[in-house]
Amino acid sequence: MYVKGYFIRSVLWKSDDWMSVWIGFLILAVFLAGATLSLPKWNWMGDGSFQGKIAGWATKVEAVAKDAEVKNEAALKEQAVALKTALDGKDRKAIGEAAGKMETAAKEAKDNDVQILSLVHLQWRSAGGYEDAESASSMR
Repeated sequence: MYVKGYFIRSVLWKSDDWMSVWIGFLILAVFLAGATLSLPKWNWMGDGSFQGKIAGWATKVEAVAKDAEVKNEAALKEQAVALKTALDGKDRKAIGEAAGKMETAAKEAKDNDVQILSLVHLQWRSAGGYEDAESASSMR
């Protein structure tokens, strides 16, 4: 079938309006065929779980403090000691604030190895509220 010299099929493929329709049909067909989309599963970390992780975090903070002392990073060592004190106090809010200050000190560290090690140890900082249920054991 022709409309003003154009074959209708070419209009259905070349028009950007129709292309979005075909892409939509393709997406629907993929999901109707059985494809699923897996989203991350985030859970609120309760006080019991949080308190249970404090001992492991304290060990990591002590390691960062010792490494900072060896590398003459006084600001980082000071913040690590403050975080260790907050961890010993088991106050969630104080731990979050101290971890934030330690993270800032780690970013400002002159020694690149200390900076990287400290930031890796601070990956658990977000655990003050949320925890990835599937990767919690591998990240923390």
